[in-house]
Amino acid sequence: MLMEAAQDFLLEMGCPKINLQVRLSNESAIGFYKSIGYAQDEVASFGKRIIPDTAAYHSLNRTFCGSPGLCFISFSPKPGLPQNAG
Repeated sequence: MLMEAAQDFLLEMGCPKINLQVRLSNESAIGFYKSIGYAQDEVASFGKRIIPDTAAYHSLNRTFCGSPGLCFISFSPKPGLPQNAG
């Protein structure tokens, strides 16, 4: 499974936790993540839309980027691992 492979990779790199953002209206994604062991954290997520959330934008976004969304991974590697210079 792709999610297991990603988790294994991040664990190997020393990542202690994976955080996801899912719109509350996306019930199928929420159900999927819950089914593979993710739990909803009690946090506030803030965003500021700088491109209008329109059907035309989502159509354009799917053409070039797949499904609309943002993926951000941030972690501190295990001590002693080489740092990416680039």
